Amino acid sequence: MGMRILAIAAILLPMIAGCTEKMQETPPLLPLPQKAEYSNGYFKIDGTKDYAALAECCIDEALSGTMGKEGYQLEITRNGIKINAAAPAGIFYAKKTLKQLTTPDGVRLARIEDRPRFPYRGFHLDVSRNFFSKEEIMKLLEEMANFKMNKFHFHLTDNGGWRLKIEKYPLLTELGSSRRTQDWFDWYVNDRHFCPEDTEGAFGGYYTREDIREIVEFAEERFIDVIPEIDVPAHSDPVFAGYPHLNCTGTTSGNGEFCPALEETYRFIENVLDEVMEMFPSEIIHIGGDEARKVEWKKCRRCSALMEKEGLTDYDQLQVYLIRRVHDYLKAHGRIMAGWDELMKDEELTDAWIYSYRGEKHGIDAANRNIPTIMVPGEALYLDWWQADIDLEPIAMGGYSPLHKFYMFNPLPSTKEEAFANELLIQSKAVENIDSVGVIRKGNEKYMKGVQGCLWTEFVETEAHLEYMTFPRLLAIAEKGWSQAAGAEGWKDFTRRAGYQNAALQQRGIHTFDMHDAPLITAIGQADKSSRVSMTCEQYDGEIRYCIGKGANLTANSTLYTEPFHITKDTDFTAGVFREGKLISYLRKTTIEAGKDKYPDYPQRWPW
Repeated sequence: MGMRILAIAAILLPMIAGCTEKMQETPPLLPLPQKAEYSNGYFKIDGTKDYAALAECCIDEALSGTMGKEGYQLEITRNGIKINAAAPAGIFYAKKTLKQLTTPDGVRLARIEDRPRFPYRGFHLDVSRNFFSKEEIMKLLEEMANFKMNKFHFHLTDNGGWRLKIEKYPLLTELGSSRRTQDWFDWYVNDRHFCPEDTEGAFGGYYTREDIREIVEFAEERFIDVIPEIDVPAHSDPVFAGYPHLNCTGTTSGNGEFCPALEETYRFIENVLDEVMEMFPSEIIHIGGDEARKVEWKKCRRCSALMEKEGLTDYDQLQVYLIRRVHDYLKAHGRIMAGWDELMKDEELTDAWIYSYRGEKHGIDAANRNIPTIMVPGEALYLDWWQADIDLEPIAMGGYSPLHKFYMFNPLPSTKEEAFANELLIQSKAVENIDSVGVIRKGNEKYMKGVQGCLWTEFVETEAHLEYMTFPRLLAIAEKGWSQAAGAEGWKDFTRRAGYQNAALQQRGIHTFDMHDAPLITAIGQADKSSRVSMTCEQYDGEIRYCIGKGANLTANSTLYTEPFHITKDTDFTAGVFREGKLISYLRKTTIEAGKDKYPDYPQRWPW
């Protein structure tokens, strides 16, 4: 009972004040610095807009012990601006903070000491299902840098198209990069065949070596590593459009998976990786490794013979065999293999990186096995899920993941209460046995390298929609990756800063979601059979108003929510957010049974 109460309190604390109580405002920095002190007044020079150019910058390697390579000290007085850091990245991030401190009145006087919580702060973009231009990639990289994010996971190959020019295998892009329709879902269900890239009216595209060079250089200038992903053994349909002999069936409909019993499969993968390593200096190379169905493997005589030869007892071991060979090849070339959490099937794996996308459990297990781990649980951190009412927003994938869920997820669950709170977000219900999920053991926290938001693009066809799904939720990833865990008490101030930065993004030409989700309503059953009702919203300057009863009409004169309250009988609620008398959000309708818990509902809806 004690763990339940503590974990629920961690989720619900920001609901106590609703959206109406204003707190003392500090500069809307995002991500939040580790330590900041502000003074009244500004440093200002008339006619100056670029205050970063006026800063006195000093690199002192002796600071690396306390600042690391990305930390910095920033001091702004009436006499000028000083920046100290152990490395150029720290200077860069200090200037990003300085930019956010700049107002029409000058730069706010401040003294800041700052460094990131995690070394990996990532954004993943799938360009296979739908292709996006080099210019759009750079636009996103620019915004990643503005919020101190440093890893761009570039998902270049999957079942929607091959997006990277490989000189040794020209048919990958000539025959595997284009479709006759842009609608991925319609194509995947009804066609699933590629067409030559010069087909009239075809949809697709790919990046040339020159494109990649420009993207990588652009990213490096902003201290962002571009991590390429080349998917094996599954999700490889585009490969077989031009090279069908590499799957078990020898046809273009080879179930999307390489044949692991063919030596030519390994020659192909190694040759592709050679060119990938030439184009991408990233130490980490992501190879996917997920969702192999192995249907054709089970029918393949060559696979059966290889399993007998190698003493493999099941098809998971056959996949491990293939992944190990890829791992060894990358390691021999001085690179680190990364993959999705199916790589955990290899019980001897220790020196690859695991991206935990199927909940938090695999990430916890990996960190406890001393494996470098990135938290990317789909239920909490996938950007292609709906960020508001799934019946009113554009089509999306999977389920409902509003900004609040992104912010509240803890990528380093080191106590049962923290893991329990995460599961409330992931499952929309209390977990009966939290030991089935586990926690990161003391001493193993160092293996949790960071956190990443992932955008898959099955239903994202335009650049505007891409940006709409990404922002402002990516700001929560930036905050989680850089700032110390503030807990639920930080949510209220985060909405203030996120709202400000979201408006700034719009001014810079980013087509963001305008934060119009409905309030979240939670109830906690009490011993006296009543329920304590709390509400919160993502609009910092909004008013939550609610009415009671089925069919009740919510208006600007409905009851104003100011603090939690108790109900003693089953109650139907309708709630919304108002500003200056106008409704600015969707409506939330829910029924709460007296004496019972009611958590925010995160419904899932899959298109299949």
